[in-house]
Amino acid sequence: MKKYFPFILLLIITACSKPEPQKAVVIGIEDIASLTGDYPEKIQVINFWATWCKPCVDELPAFEKLKATYGDQIDVILISLDDVENLETKVNPFLEKHNIQSQVKLLDYPYAAEYIPMVDTHWMEPFL
Repeated sequence: MKKYFPFILLLIITACSKPEPQKAVVIGIEDIASLTGDYPEKIQVINFWATWCKPCVDELPAFEKLKATYGDQIDVILISLDDVENLETKVNPFLEKHNIQSQVKLLDYPYAAEYIPMVDTHWMEPFL
């Protein structure tokens, strides 16, 4: 039994360890269309957020819970609107601190009126 103890201990530690948090990947407006593919077998949730937006940060745990609950049945993509120069100083440290497991992209494009309709053409209808 003593010779199996290190192996059993390693299994326990491995089973209890948390998965690594995601790191944000910088994308441009040309990459938005590839995020919104046709996924008939999956629900896709795309959320625009930023580390400086308190309501956005407050709702992130709900998206994480959604991903944890439904696993491979749902695709959760968090698109950060932070400035690209803050990727390593604010965004990735935030993701690590909050152990974010969903996909994270950082959009390097400032004009929401152009990229929002690429995700959902009905987004602007209430404002027109």
